Amino acid sequence: MSELPEELAALGVEEATVVRLEPGDVIVLSTSQHLTQQDFEDLRSRVRDLFGEYEVAVLEGGMRLQVVRKGGESQ
Repeated sequence: MSELPEELAALGVEEATVVRLEPGDVIVLSTSQHLTQQDFEDLRSRVRDLFGEYEVAVLEGGMRLQVVRKGGESQ
């Protein structure tokens, strides 16, 4: 696995699966930490700053970044 970009490492991302984002994609993050509402909003805002206006979902349970495509295809 290649080294994470500095911007992702700064967010606390430990692992990332990189694919080409397409319109309508949703970026999903999961974390082992329990987030306050403010932490959630800050993280979501920082991810949007990196990737643009894609939908961002934040889940608890082990920091991981993936893209979920419409139609059920996950990469």
